Amino acid sequence: MTHMIEISDSSNGLLTVTLPMILNKIGVDGASLSWSLLYLSATGDLGEDKSIVDFEDSISDSPNGFCLEWQELNDLSHNFDQIFDTLIVGSTSKESIKNMLMMKTST
Repeated sequence: MTHMIEISDSSNGLLTVTLPMILNKIGVDGASLSWSLLYLSATGDLGEDKSIVDFEDSISDSPNGFCLEWQELNDLSHNFDQIFDTLIVGSTSKESIKNMLMMKTST
């Protein structure tokens, strides 16, 4: 599948791209994939009694990343104010995600 994301000057010379914008370009094809959040550095509000720092740590400490379904990824994406760095993998097979995890740990 091929998707294009157009990035344009929104105002005052600032370029803004959000995770929901990127996921929107993937569209309905995303529902057919298995997803894992392998790394995250962000700010945002995950809700009452949920620390973003603790969430980032749990992702980094997990041997499988944070596995989730397409709709969960979309819902979660709206909770971030700013993402500084992230690695999100979508694959047709969970085995491919495991291979990506092995690559992550070897770097």
